[in-house]
Amino acid sequence: MLISRVASRYVLSMGGAIMIGCAFTPKLWALLTAIPPSVIASVLFVALASQFMAGIDVMMSGKEKIERRDYFTVGLPILFGATISILPKPFFQLFPTTMASLLSNGLVMGILSSLLLEHLFFRQRKEKH
Repeated sequence: MLISRVASRYVLSMGGAIMIGCAFTPKLWALLTAIPPSVIASVLFVALASQFMAGIDVMMSGKEKIERRDYFTVGLPILFGATISILPKPFFQLFPTTMASLLSNGLVMGILSSLLLEHLFFRQRKEKH
């Protein structure tokens, strides 16, 4: 929505239908794999950059100053996700296949680490009245 400014649920439904169609039709999946990796990477880069800035925007809304915990809950997952994405592929072969597919994805690990930091380590303390 941030990039294309399209907020229609029909577009989302069509995207879901295409993904379901790919699951049951290998030839449709083969057609999509013909898209050059550089095109896919550039589209993914734009989408992830917009998600990153949306997160910064949400973090900044209604605040004048960023708190120390905000730097950690945003900065560390970005660093962790970027580090995961540059690790060599043989490193992830040490893990079971199901775990390796999740652990090798920088976006998934960044989101999981952000949730872990937000809800466990840097939880806001409730003020006593």
